[in-house]
Amino acid sequence: MVQPNFSLGRRWGGLLAAIFLFLATPGLMAAQTGTITGRVVDRTSLAPIVGAQVIVDGMNLGSLTNGSGRYTIQNVPAGSHTMRVVHIGFRNITGQTVTVAGGATVTIDFEMAISTINLDEIVVTGTGAPTQRRQLGQTISSVTAEELALAPIANMSDALRGRVPGLVSNPMGESGSGAPIRLRGAVSLTQSNSPIIYVDGVRLDNSMQSMGGTNLATNRLDDLNAGDIERVEVIKGAAAATLYGTEASSGVIQIFTKRGQVGEPIYSYEITQQALKMPDRISPVFAYSPANRQIATSSPGDDFIRTGHHQNYNMSVRGGSEGVQYYVSGRFMHETGTLPTNQVGNRSGRMALDFQHSERLSSKLDVGIIRNVAEAPQPFWGLVGEFVLANPWNVSELRPYGELFNTIRGAIAFSNVQTTDNNTLSGTVNYQWIDGLTSRVTIGYNQVNQSVVQFIPVGAGLRDSDGVRDLTDRNSTAFTVDVATNYVRNVTESITSTTTVGGQSFWETLMSKRTGVRGFPSASLNTLRGGSTVFAVDEFQEEVINAGVFAQQQFGFNNRLFLTVGLRMDGNSAFGENFGLETYPKVGASWVVSDHNFWSFESMGWDLLRLRGAFGTSGLQPGAFDAQRTWRPTALVSNDPAVMPENLGNPDLKPERSTEMEVAAEMGFFDGRLGVEAVYWSQETSDALLPVQSAPSLGFLNRQLQNIGRTTSSGIEISTILALLQRPNFRWDLNAAYTNTSQEVVDMGGVAGFRLAGARRLNRIQEGYAPGAILAPIADPRNPYTVSGGIENLTGVNQISPNLLKNAAGADSLVYIGDALPNWTVTLGTTMSLGSNWSLRTMFSGEGGFVMSNETELIRTAIGLTERAANIHMELADPSTSTDRRRQIAEEWGTKHPNVISAWMEDGTYLRWAELTLTYKVPQELSQRIGFGNTTVSLGGRNLALFTGYSGIADPGSSSAATSDTENIRDFVSNIDYFGAPVARRLVFSLRTTR
Repeated sequence: MVQPNFSLGRRWGGLLAAIFLFLATPGLMAAQTGTITGRVVDRTSLAPIVGAQVIVDGMNLGSLTNGSGRYTIQNVPAGSHTMRVVHIGFRNITGQTVTVAGGATVTIDFEMAISTINLDEIVVTGTGAPTQRRQLGQTISSVTAEELALAPIANMSDALRGRVPGLVSNPMGESGSGAPIRLRGAVSLTQSNSPIIYVDGVRLDNSMQSMGGTNLATNRLDDLNAGDIERVEVIKGAAAATLYGTEASSGVIQIFTKRGQVGEPIYSYEITQQALKMPDRISPVFAYSPANRQIATSSPGDDFIRTGHHQNYNMSVRGGSEGVQYYVSGRFMHETGTLPTNQVGNRSGRMALDFQHSERLSSKLDVGIIRNVAEAPQPFWGLVGEFVLANPWNVSELRPYGELFNTIRGAIAFSNVQTTDNNTLSGTVNYQWIDGLTSRVTIGYNQVNQSVVQFIPVGAGLRDSDGVRDLTDRNSTAFTVDVATNYVRNVTESITSTTTVGGQSFWETLMSKRTGVRGFPSASLNTLRGGSTVFAVDEFQEEVINAGVFAQQQFGFNNRLFLTVGLRMDGNSAFGENFGLETYPKVGASWVVSDHNFWSFESMGWDLLRLRGAFGTSGLQPGAFDAQRTWRPTALVSNDPAVMPENLGNPDLKPERSTEMEVAAEMGFFDGRLGVEAVYWSQETSDALLPVQSAPSLGFLNRQLQNIGRTTSSGIEISTILALLQRPNFRWDLNAAYTNTSQEVVDMGGVAGFRLAGARRLNRIQEGYAPGAILAPIADPRNPYTVSGGIENLTGVNQISPNLLKNAAGADSLVYIGDALPNWTVTLGTTMSLGSNWSLRTMFSGEGGFVMSNETELIRTAIGLTERAANIHMELADPSTSTDRRRQIAEEWGTKHPNVISAWMEDGTYLRWAELTLTYKVPQELSQRIGFGNTTVSLGGRNLALFTGYSGIADPGSSSAATSDTENIRDFVSNIDYFGAPVARRLVFSLRTTR
């Protein structure tokens, strides 16, 4: 059996350890310095504010407040300085001055006012340069380190889920499984709908990688250590993503990692332990035995489903001098899932260096090293398939639990291991030419080396009993260059100008190789050389180059009204040879109405009103070879080599183009206690790529993509934050968010509607419906069944056939059943703080407007292993069953027949109790007695309860990795309950401390 290798490797581990020890040495401090200390409290309740950033402007000096709200900033140069205080949920404090004398300590306290809407927050994504939120017309959602620190999460997908309105991301239940991310629905019918991801300015591989033959797929976002994250910025549509050009129409996720700070080294430690429990939704197996006319039951999963365990350990150090600041971290994580042969491990290290070379020149260097190893349960339907398909009357020595396919014990001997090395290196140089004129250059490199090894030992299964080894290597690289110059100046006393120009380019390469062998003559052999037959050999390579330039101009009027225009021009190697550059314009406006003197609603409790809007375009490139004429190598009957026509090619191929408009209002009430944000957006994708069949006489039988389609989508996003109670020893905050999305395929350019996948998947691309809508035959309600031999002779369900509803032409009538993707989401959360030590947080999240296909129950029923099927088999076999009862059974079975797929589709609406955390902040004096600083202890849970009318095993809303290896098809062929494990419930304990 293949043993997972969780090591980082000597080379990287030794380098990381050397850097860690070197940078932990404190720097020299200037002699003529003083100290600033004080306390930060809530202006209303006078309660201490923990974790507020107190900063000396222009000096790169600062500190975080402790559990008592106190802060200390040492080594402050003597003289007069301007202070700034920043904390999420409060209004920034700026402009307060303090004078420091050499060798002296000065005390300055701050009172912060609540602000549920922070217009002064600095954001970067989609803006070209750091910009205050008040200046932007587009929507940017943020998730901060403070939100993540206390959340009971296991990966980055958990960190985003429920915290970004409009983001849909639901994994399968297996440990290590990632989840596709969709923002504001889907914008493409044939290409990936995943947002692009940047980490510290470096483009990250954003694809989902299926572990072939399993229900598990991974993504590189979940490789990242949430403990390293300072903040995440998410932009959701073309209006916000214009400056990213081609491939950004599905949105952008930009991740900023933690950095060093001036001062003595601060060591942080985190220990997290989680217990995983599978929800009890796998019903027993029922089977009717004709021999003794009884129904027997069994629950084979009870012997194998286990309590999983997750352990995570983080350690980091940050500090530095005015010239050099550093942050270095290391992580060890391992999780055993609730199913046998299911585990995931992660080892990672990260280093961030910031250099201040001179007053005008600065730079930074970031290095990330990750090894992620995931082992998935086999066979392709997962072990859950074994548990729910076991027949208690088919028991033998070979199959002691009566499984229909492989023995459960044999399936446990299967091995499917994915090993991923995800390494990132980036550098940034900033230079201030003159006051207000700054240039930035970022160069980054991301390399992902991935190996998937599937191994079936000799004798482990009924199929491939002579053993199989299947090896796939996938290597991808992304080289990113980002250049921007930003010029800020005052045109007049009341008008400011911000000009940004720059460009981006990235080179992506992908290489994959696969070799599969079977037929091992001995059970002791398990390498490729040991197989007697080669059944799979493949090699693939592609390279994509994208380059674009952009310019943006913004004018601000009295810091209240802002107008922005921008333009991006892009070229891409995937475009056809007859297509050159694509141009993407944008325009935005933001108006802080309540900053005007005429605003007079404060007495009514209405403190803030900002109106904003944005219009912009972005694109999505075709596949690397979609525009090219290609041939496929093959062999003739005589084994002579030959080539066959494959892709016709389209020299006029161009990117899909998404145009979006959004308008929004942000309002604050009751002295900042209530914040409301309401957004309406509307998007159209033109030049949508659709497959068109070429003339058979050309010899190319594959469909060729053409820019002939059009889709539309629109929606609303409403979020609120309410500081319900503010008392010196008690605070209660509430938050809620609701989104609604409507999508439609408006024009298919004459192409007939088509199914996206085979088997029982009936999702379609069809004009007049949402992408992936399910249109399927149904049983004829007037005559749902036909019985061979007559009702009085009905003795088995195999005599019952369904009658499908027909159209006027005599073909099966396609009836709209529902949408595959949810069209609304909701999030409800609350935080209660008792004193300065205790806090309780909880979050509920839900989705609706979609259907789940219960294929698990369909298959179990088809082979007679459900309670309903067993009872029907028993009744029909009983001679005393009346003719009327046999007729009733025929109607029930014909209406909900295994061949009537639509009858097994249910409403997937659900509400999940997603998170609960109780946190205790250890008193500072107690923590310091044992040599530590801020210490918190948390106990919580995740996926605690699911409220839904859906009756299947898998969670409604879960992704379906096994449905397709093609990512764009998986976007729409989701919510398939096909022997997938339900998402585990987690009990979480964590301890975090600093030293």
